[in-house]
Amino acid sequence: MNKNKKITLFTHALVWFVLICMPYVLSYGQGQEINRVIAHFWIPLVFYAVIFYSNYFILIDRFLFRKETVLFILTNVLMIAVFITLKEQIEDAFFNDLIGIPNERKGIGPPFKMIIYVQMSLYMAPLLFSIVIKTTQRWVKTETERKEAANFKLQSELQHLHYQLQPHFFFNSLNNIYALVDISPDQAKTSIHSLSKLMRYMLYETNVELIPLSKEIDFMIKYIELMKLRLSDKTVVNYNFPSEKTGIKIAPLLF
Repeated sequence: MNKNKKITLFTHALVWFVLICMPYVLSYGQGQEINRVIAHFWIPLVFYAVIFYSNYFILIDRFLFRKETVLFILTNVLMIAVFITLKEQIEDAFFNDLIGIPNERKGIGPPFKMIIYVQMSLYMAPLLFSIVIKTTQRWVKTETERKEAANFKLQSELQHLHYQLQPHFFFNSLNNIYALVDISPDQAKTSIHSLSKLMRYMLYETNVELIPLSKEIDFMIKYIELMKLRLSDKTVVNYNFPSEKTGIKIAPLLF
């Protein structure tokens, strides 16, 4: 989590650094007047950052994701209008010689409505970008939680089957051993010893996600030998398992 936060912070810092340097990158080899860069690029950039992060951290979660779309739109429209007005006030107060206001009053230059439209479009970019990023993050989080829930449900079902298997297997084995007590006491003792090993395996060694295939094969061999007690001597049971250890791991009691 800390690593992801560091990567996110580094990415944000890198993006804003590139944007701050953009006027000099685009005009490589040409002189740039610092007042013009501040008035026409860095001041709007500060406002873009405020719009982006206010939506990213507060407004999208508080209004948009709670279906309060009208409040979300009104808040952003008001914020953009304030920033456009504030930008004009700053330019009038500190950078009047750069923006050509006298020419605009004479009718020279773009119409006032066009200027407002262009500025509104520019301020919409960080807003839409924040919505896209936040929505994508929410979708990824929701998808991750859905997969975790599905995996938890699957694990619970497997655990439930595991708990069902233990008593079923145990009582069947006891019934078979009970039948041997009078017929063959020595074989009954051997079977009880084998059953204790199998139950120890089921209770204490299968509470993990994966187990070596060799252990599972050894369990199945003991299980088959124990179940053969239910059969008569006329019944022949044949089985064949690989003897070499492959290092393969599988889910416990899969077979």
